[in-house]
Amino acid sequence: MIKLLFAVFLCIPFTALSQPDKIAQALMNTPDVNTTESTTLFQDGVRKTIEAKVISEPNAISKFWKNYLKENFNVSGKKEGNFIVCGPIVSTKVSADTSFLYYEISTDADFSVLSVFATKKAEFIIDTSAEEKQNIIALVEKALVQFYTQLYDKKIKEQQRYYDSQVKDLARIDKEGARLEKDKISHEQSITKLQDQLNTSRVNISSIESDKRELEIKLEDEKKESNQIKKEIEQMEQALRTKEGEYNERFPGSDITDKKAEKAREDLEERREKIIKQQAKLEKNNESVTSIENKILQSERKLHEAQSTLERQEAEISRHKSELETLYSKQQVNKTANAEEADQLSVAKSALDRLKAAKGGLITLN
Repeated sequence: MIKLLFAVFLCIPFTALSQPDKIAQALMNTPDVNTTESTTLFQDGVRKTIEAKVISEPNAISKFWKNYLKENFNVSGKKEGNFIVCGPIVSTKVSADTSFLYYEISTDADFSVLSVFATKKAEFIIDTSAEEKQNIIALVEKALVQFYTQLYDKKIKEQQRYYDSQVKDLARIDKEGARLEKDKISHEQSITKLQDQLNTSRVNISSIESDKRELEIKLEDEKKESNQIKKEIEQMEQALRTKEGEYNERFPGSDITDKKAEKAREDLEERREKIIKQQAKLEKNNESVTSIENKILQSERKLHEAQSTLERQEAEISRHKSELETLYSKQQVNKTANAEEADQLSVAKSALDRLKAAKGGLITLN
């Protein structure tokens, strides 16, 4: 019994975000879909195989082959050993008798191998049956052409998208070049405006500092006056205590109608009233001190805000000047980028044209 096997080798791709990936690069030339004979081990012996190299991802050809059998023969696969068996197949495209197709996917270096063999009446299709052998070879080669056609459509679409993005990139670079001069004028105008604001901020800071110094002088005077009033009150209270002591010694338990005692009491009361008046004066003065201190705090806040504004303005001026210093170098970079992007666009267009041409060569093989 002889088994017909077909091995499909798949290149494992290198995924690229923009430029053609490894698969697309390999597809620049029309691939060969012809098969070659080889051998493989299956169950109890060495079986002849037919192999075809395919540029693709392993999963992609596996999925395609599975769907291809389903669409053409309405069969699904199930695991049997290392192989997947599909059948029964009633189609002269394979054999005049009811047949089964077996396939296995394995790896070999940078390729994957799809091995397929056919059986009929529980026996391997005889190798000497040239007609049935050619049927299966034709089946595989036709599937490969269909697979490549779909793959080319995908890669051409990807390359077209990349080419379109390059066109847009070049347009953006051109637009950026026109924007650079506009940015330069904008930065210069901003510096002029900020410089005027900076001068205004400096004048404002000077005025706030002057007002603050005047308040600090006034505060010092008010504090001195408060201290002086405190001393006077302390002296008056000491004198009152002395007089109260004298009164208690001279008039212990005296008659309220005693003239001398009455005069002494009037003197004490007068002293107390004077103290009350001084205390009221001190309280008023303290209120003035508090008011001035609050004004100084407000001045300090204003000064801090004005200084922060000044620092921000200086920083902004410095930033704009730094941007101006780099504008000319940016223009040079833009010019270089424009030339490089034009070259990339040319390469992308060439790759797109080659893929389309290679696909056209593939179609002629079908």
